[in-house]
Amino acid sequence: MASAGNLQTTAYVPPGWSVKLLDIPMLGGYLNAISQAAAYGSALEDNADFISKDLSVGDGSKWICRKVGVK
Repeated sequence: MASAGNLQTTAYVPPGWSVKLLDIPMLGGYLNAISQAAAYGSALEDNADFISKDLSVGDGSKWICRKVGVK
């Protein structure tokens, strides 16, 4: 069952992001992003549920005018 509770959310940075490969010179940033990208897929229903719950909060939402990352 789709639910906004299935998502990890943060503002401005991807949730659960690690820096495990950044020590590798020149390629570390790319390898780090590529190795973690697959974990950031989510069902559209989960995202829609998250947005609908946020819209029901209205102006009191902590996500207003922020870039939101979901996992």
